[in-house]
Amino acid sequence: MPDANVKDFGATGDGKTDDTKSIQEALNYVAGRTRPSVLGPVPPNAPTQLVWSRLNLFLSRDVLERRYQKRHGRELGAAKAKEILAHIEQGREYFLSADTAGALVRPLLQYYGVLALSRAVVLVREPSVRETALAPAHGLQSTLNGANDLEDLRLTITNGTFAELVRATGNVEEIPVFWPPIPQRRSLASPLHVPTVGSSFPFADLLARLPALASLFEESLARRAHCHATWTFILSLETHTELHILPGAFGLIEIDALHKLFPSLRGLEVHRRESHNFLGPTPHLAVRLPHRTIAELQGLLPPLLASSSALPYLVEPYAGGWSLSTIASLFAGAFALSTLVRFHPTHWARLINHEKGDRLLPVLDRLQAVIQEEVPRLVLAELER
Repeated sequence: MPDANVKDFGATGDGKTDDTKSIQEALNYVAGRTRPSVLGPVPPNAPTQLVWSRLNLFLSRDVLERRYQKRHGRELGAAKAKEILAHIEQGREYFLSADTAGALVRPLLQYYGVLALSRAVVLVREPSVRETALAPAHGLQSTLNGANDLEDLRLTITNGTFAELVRATGNVEEIPVFWPPIPQRRSLASPLHVPTVGSSFPFADLLARLPALASLFEESLARRAHCHATWTFILSLETHTELHILPGAFGLIEIDALHKLFPSLRGLEVHRRESHNFLGPTPHLAVRLPHRTIAELQGLLPPLLASSSALPYLVEPYAGGWSLSTIASLFAGAFALSTLVRFHPTHWARLINHEKGDRLLPVLDRLQAVIQEEVPRLVLAELER
């Protein structure tokens, strides 16, 4: 089926530029062809089969070279093209194998798939980097101390693929926001503070900050997740944006905690409201961010991560004030699961066999499903951006 990606014809997809001409040129290009289709950004919740069909486009040397030339304004050398293609192909094979693998080995196959696709992203986004320059290390280390409770697993950032991925992607999250005239919804790039090598964090803290796991985390571990569904309204591009922070299973985050956790919100008034314009009787916290430009807004936004719903989630920073984008978070999650399988197989077997103390199992099952569904989509977004 002939395809045309609107970004190949000059569309930005940034929600601000008028892309009408570029879209029309794409339509003209495919006009008269058999069953033509025009490709825009893959939306959240797109079927996994559609995502992989788009990723497979990058297994075409011609397509890869054209996209690389457009991104960097330089030709893609034959040797580097082979390196990128090999990593994408390897990642695909690992994900396909993970899809049908048993529970004892699936996390390991998933992680190797995540690793391969992440290295492909680094090679595509960093024009000066070749495969031989990529660090031969994962970029994360794990330790399990104390009573060997899996919740005590701790991850430390080192030099390696994880840090290379964070640098190559800029640790930027594309979040859905309501844009004037509301209820128009668009995507906004939200830059996050980057962690430094040597930063460490508990695996449980990572799980608590993934929007897709929030409700399961609170139910399974009987404690508050560290992320909060948040309506984000840009009421005027030149004046202000409102954040409406919704409750989870344990109610609303305290206003004092909100000011303490998020420096950009300090000094701003936070109001508790009992009813919401779109949700009806729903308690929530409302805070207004003043700004004169979108760039100012991006500098003011607290950490927000996209979710499979229409809303982003306000995510509490890690100790040290940094945050992780969704693609970086899922890399770390996949690494942690593979660590459990590789180095603590007895603990992993007890967990998946529903022995006493398996309260993490529903959360980790969901994490594996999210990795399988979301990592290919996020990698595709990075390759097409």
